[in-house]
Amino acid sequence: DLPTLLEHVSAVVSQTLRPEGLAIYLLDEEDGLFERAFAAGSASTPVSLPSSWPLLEAVSRDRKLIFRDEIGQAHAAPGGDAVPDDLARLGADVIVPLLEEDRLIGFLSVGAKRAGDPYFSDDADLLTTLANQSAVAIRNAQAHQQVVQFNEDIQKILATIDSGVIAIGAKGRVTLCNRAAEILTATPPGRLRGQPVDHLPAALAHLIDATVRDGQSRPQMELTLPDPAGQLIPIMCSTSPLVDPQGAPIGA
Repeated sequence: DLPTLLEHVSAVVSQTLRPEGLAIYLLDEEDGLFERAFAAGSASTPVSLPSSWPLLEAVSRDRKLIFRDEIGQAHAAPGGDAVPDDLARLGADVIVPLLEEDRLIGFLSVGAKRAGDPYFSDDADLLTTLANQSAVAIRNAQAHQQVVQFNEDIQKILATIDSGVIAIGAKGRVTLCNRAAEILTATPPGRLRGQPVDHLPAALAHLIDATVRDGQSRPQMELTLPDPAGQLIPIMCSTSPLVDPQGAPIGA
């Protein structure tokens, strides 16, 4: 869970270094902006930052921690803006990059220590190690979040279309179906998922089972299915195999 993960990362930094404030920014791939995903402490930080910020350009280029007391004129950017100004806007003494294969996917903005002490080499080692581990964990959490969102979107789409959709897994059981499929197969709501393929009307079960076994699509097949009154209703049905990354059929 991404919010819980970010809260944990913040807690580790806060308990160890006791900064006045801390913010975690993550790259929004779609907008190309670094969005504030978590904030703690007294510092007021911007909600989003463009990747063209001199500070972010410096972090992307150097791919290492940036300390306020080590910044010199070398980081001055064309147009008069400079990294020190960006650090001041963030209220940061240290910027910790989160990298994935040398690409900046986010960063930690860490404020000054409450005790007034400077950041030492041991602090830098801790932050670097934490950032390396956090970047991997954050990417995994984001991937999980995307899968959950994708599945929710799929369910919403299936719920709103008139065509019946049924998926059968490798073990021959229904893994997915929509309300339209339940209506077409005269099945009460919620009763179809998890059932073996032979729980479906025979003509439909035979068609799907054949596609599971041989991995061949069967487009626009004409079938008849019995309605609740026992009358046969003509339908048009198409099947397609579900395959694993190696191309082996795992369902239909």
